[in-house]
Amino acid sequence: MKTCVLDTGIVYALFDAGDRWHAQALAFANTYAGKLVIPQTVIPETAYFLSKYLGDEAEREFAQALIRQDFHMEALTAADMQRVGQLLNAHRAPNIGIVDASVAAIAERLKTQDVATTDRRHFTGMKTSKGKDFNLLP
Repeated sequence: MKTCVLDTGIVYALFDAGDRWHAQALAFANTYAGKLVIPQTVIPETAYFLSKYLGDEAEREFAQALIRQDFHMEALTAADMQRVGQLLNAHRAPNIGIVDASVAAIAERLKTQDVATTDRRHFTGMKTSKGKDFNLLP
């Protein structure tokens, strides 16, 4: 089964009808023929942005999507955190941050290059540990 790891921006766009990525995010989520994985690091960041920009109801809707298991939640392992550290050191400019690095680390562990993100700046040029580019969706 195909697997795609989700970044914060794409998850946020699913809930914000006014976001310029909203239509693309919905179309992607409704048609991706595989498992949609949300790293646990993406959950609090998404919840924060939803609450801040859309209000508490949007955050509750996100919680309900997690409860319904619309996304497969994935925890970071110790090995993932080591890879996060390597990625942070390798991508100091621009500083990719822990959340983006965790998305990449989990994608690598799950042996997928599919990453759904609105953040082309941080993910373009980032390589897997095998030197391959991530397949940035949608």
